[in-house]
Amino acid sequence: LFACVTERTFLDSKKQVRSLEFNKNDAAKTRLILGLSYLENGRFEQAKINLEQALVFAPERADVNYSLGYYYQVVGEMEQAESYYVKAIKLEPKNPDTLNNYGTFLCRIGQMDKAETYLKKAINISKYTRAAESYENLAICALTNEEYDKAEKYFEMSFKHNPSRANNVLSLAGVKYASGDLVAALDFYSR
Repeated sequence: LFACVTERTFLDSKKQVRSLEFNKNDAAKTRLILGLSYLENGRFEQAKINLEQALVFAPERADVNYSLGYYYQVVGEMEQAESYYVKAIKLEPKNPDTLNNYGTFLCRIGQMDKAETYLKKAINISKYTRAAESYENLAICALTNEEYDKAEKYFEMSFKHNPSRANNVLSLAGVKYASGDLVAALDFYSR
C-alpha cells in the first residue's frame, strides 16, 4: 500500500515541508489485485473486504465493478453480480475485458444470445489481444447449450487466433471426434 502515497518535499519560509498525498486510484488497484488473489485462493471474506474497499476508493473504475461482479458470481449471488457487471458496462462500454467478462457471466446464467452479443463485441474491438479466449468462451457456452456446430466453429476461431492454447486444442479434438471427423480429431489430439 506504500505506492498509494506520494511524498513531496518543498521549501516554505525557509523550512522544509513534506506533503503526503493519498492516491485513491493506486489504492484501488492494489486492493483489486489483493481481492482477486484472495478470491483465486478461496479466501472469500478477505476477497470481499478488499474488493469493497477498492470500490470505495474508485467507484467509477470498470475493472473494480466487474471484479465485484465476478466475486458475487463465484459466491452464487447472481443478481448482485449482474448489477456490478452492468455498471461496469455503463462505465466502459467499449472495454473488451468488460464486454468479455459480462458475456461470460451471461453464458453462465443461460442467456446464450445475449452472451454471444457481448463476447462478439469484445472480439470486434481491434486493440483486444485476447480474442482467442473470447472465442473459447463462446465455444464453451455453445457446448453448454448443446450447439455443437457453433462450438466447433468457435473453437476453430480460437485456434486460429492462438494455436498454442492447449485446452483449446484438446477441446477441438473432442468436438471433432464427437462430430465423427476422426482424422481431424487425431490431428488436433496429436498437437
